[in-house]
Amino acid sequence: MSTTDRHRLDDYRITVDIWRQYVDTRFDLLRLVPLATGVGVAFVADQPSAESALVAVGALASLFGILMYDLRNSVLHDATVHRAKELERLLNLERVSGLPEDVTFGGPFTDRPPRKVKLMGVLGWHDRALNIVYSTSAAAWTAVLVVSLLAEWQWPATVGSRWILAAWLALLASAGWFYAIAKWERDADADKAHMGLRRPAEASDESSDDQDPETRQAQ
Repeated sequence: MSTTDRHRLDDYRITVDIWRQYVDTRFDLLRLVPLATGVGVAFVADQPSAESALVAVGALASLFGILMYDLRNSVLHDATVHRAKELERLLNLERVSGLPEDVTFGGPFTDRPPRKVKLMGVLGWHDRALNIVYSTSAAAWTAVLVVSLLAEWQWPATVGSRWILAAWLALLASAGWFYAIAKWERDADADKAHMGLRRPAEASDESSDDQDPETRQAQ
């Protein structure tokens, strides 16, 4: 092995370690957010009050900060995947799969299979799953906030009516969060395309930068 290849191999090992750190961080957040939301909502939703409204506001602000961190982490993750795939090409690692067909080299990143699995008819990938988790958590805390405020205002008169109204507003909030996250991801895609980065998810279901088939066809 030449000196250049040894340096590239060392670079590849470091790149994989960095990629693993980004993945570990993402899944730590994936465990933390639903757990914290479930415990927090169960604790404060039983007796809506001004205090529970403040807790909900703080939780929504914290969720926004965690989401911002995770989205930035996703961009860095994708850049790392791109670098790893380029190093696999330079090292000319052996292929073990037939996809993508136009690639002669291989490796853990290049050989990852395309995304085809559907759940209940919905094509799944990591960004969409995380979007659902964050949007659902935002909806839960929005419901707590609305019910708490309505309880303080004593309107509507019945508790059931308050929860129905809170549920509708929470649904709207969830849709708003889902749209905002998806828009941020599209803007990030445009930035990476401007920098000339190849999409790391073109042959993978693992990357946070995945696209749906309609978007890829349009490109």
